[in-house]
Amino acid sequence: MKRSYSNLFVTLFLIFTIGICVKESESYKILMVFPSFSPSHLIFASGLLKGLTKFGHEVTMVSGFPQEKPIKNYRDVVLSFDDLDKDSIMADMANKPGNVLSHMKRMPEMMNLFYEAANKTMKNPEFRKIMEEETFDLLIVGAFANQFLSGLAYHFKCPWIILNQVPPMHSILETVGNPLNIASTPHVSLGYRGPMTFMQRLINFFASGLDVLLTQYVRSLDGIYYESNFPQDKFPAFEESIQNVSMVLLNYHFTQGIIRPNVPAVVEIGGVHVEDEIQPLPRDIQKFLDTATDGAIFLSFGSNVKTSVLPNEKLDVILKCFGKLKEKVLFKWETDTLPNKPDNMMIGKWMPQRDILAHKN
Repeated sequence: MKRSYSNLFVTLFLIFTIGICVKESESYKILMVFPSFSPSHLIFASGLLKGLTKFGHEVTMVSGFPQEKPIKNYRDVVLSFDDLDKDSIMADMANKPGNVLSHMKRMPEMMNLFYEAANKTMKNPEFRKIMEEETFDLLIVGAFANQFLSGLAYHFKCPWIILNQVPPMHSILETVGNPLNIASTPHVSLGYRGPMTFMQRLINFFASGLDVLLTQYVRSLDGIYYESNFPQDKFPAFEESIQNVSMVLLNYHFTQGIIRPNVPAVVEIGGVHVEDEIQPLPRDIQKFLDTATDGAIFLSFGSNVKTSVLPNEKLDVILKCFGKLKEKVLFKWETDTLPNKPDNMMIGKWMPQRDILAHKN
């Protein structure tokens, strides 16, 4: 019961704070733009999306992943990212072992994918028609390598909000003047808790410095894409546009790590997509978990990395290790068969993670 009141409070608070950003009306027209080829990025937004529609607001969602079931006051503008070479890049990274440095070398290639996905959004015929014919009271952008879309707020002449799907990064927090606090606040990637030692503060200094450099890098890319989509004879400069954001909503909560000092424009809403009502599991998964009297393990590599592209030697190690356990294992696997699958393992192309984790075993 306490959890229900907590989630209700969070939802009401978000609706209220969003409401003060737009003009007074019985309901608002809200445009949500999420040009990401990662479905997990949109899952986080679903809690806010459903809450807004329940309160009578009209929501237009521009993304690559439409809702499976119709939602009142909601419409999808579906993007296609089939021509982006994302799968081969993710497979290459999964097959080639490396350290942080080697993965950083692939970052420009990955960043380019996200920017191209956002750029395709601006050229989508249905979205272009919306830009020409409609108006909105509020713009919400799922920000990840696409902050040049800030120009849409000037186009629609409305306030805009950043919805950040990943833990807090300087490139997002800097838009509303949120300080780094290097001496006292650990970088989110380090995982430090409590007061830092001198060595930890030194490492934190370099990690935060890299974050600042990354911010400068993405700003330069944003500037290029901004100028190509929002010409300066009609729109303000990118530097002015990006600083015009009204609020930043973070996919983070202080219970996940440490308490971070934030300016009032930064609101932590991590877990807002987690619903109190648990949906029934598919019959085969329900039966599998009901018989897992020694407990169960759920293994998923997320929506971007396909486990079916793992090298055979790595896959064999995973299967042998899990096969020795007394617990039963649910393994997200993209094909119909898995050679050498142990008897205590069940595979599936899609598994309802939240409902699985709510099972008593």
